Amino acid sequence: MIAVRQVEALGLAVVGLHTDDLVSLKEIAQRTGRSYEGVRLLATGRRGPGGSAAS
Repeated sequence: MIAVRQVEALGLAVVGLHTDDLVSLKEIAQRTGRSYEGVRLLATGRRGPGGSAAS
């Protein structure tokens, strides 16, 4: 990573790195404007794109 190399170039040692790559279903719902339940169903494959009529 560029930031790590820049810090090390200053003579400092990088001993850890924290990223927020993982988010909860609640966070996804908030960021996308969807309901928690809708996101949960999408994540479990129980909700699809829609548009198909049930017979």
